[in-house]
Amino acid sequence: MITEHTFQKESILIEWVPLSILSFFSLMFLFFTITFDTAFMIISSALLSIIFASFPLFLLRYLRSFTVIKVIDNTIKVIQKDGAVEYSIPHDLRRVRIDADDLQIELKKNTQRFVLRSHFIKNKSKFHKLFDQIIKEHPPSEDKVILNASVIEIMERLKNN
Repeated sequence: MITEHTFQKESILIEWVPLSILSFFSLMFLFFTITFDTAFMIISSALLSIIFASFPLFLLRYLRSFTVIKVIDNTIKVIQKDGAVEYSIPHDLRRVRIDADDLQIELKKNTQRFVLRSHFIKNKSKFHKLFDQIIKEHPPSEDKVILNASVIEIMERLKNN
């Protein structure tokens, strides 16, 4: 029986406080760039302005890179504005990074690459359980990914530490 699970992306307001703080610092250093007289202060303020502005811009770019994530059996389908790409699990699974609240899966197919971060999709816990189930039902070969415990157990252990 093939089951399909659809995961919507999280709202852009997921981290509005840190994004607004970084944007404020960026604008503040941009203002300092305009008002300072010495070359060192102008260059350093401009660099700090670019650094503080880069994280919100990368985050917005990532959230605009997909619209919906669909998981069908052991396939992850990333639906983007210009089409959809299907990545199979675990065959295209190159790297998994597990944090206490975030699961990052680097998916590759031919020349296309997509890093799926569960932090930016709705129903994160459901996705974590589903991914854990997929790994148990279709274990990866040892040369691709070695997981000694389930994804949920690893995340719980990280939360407790």
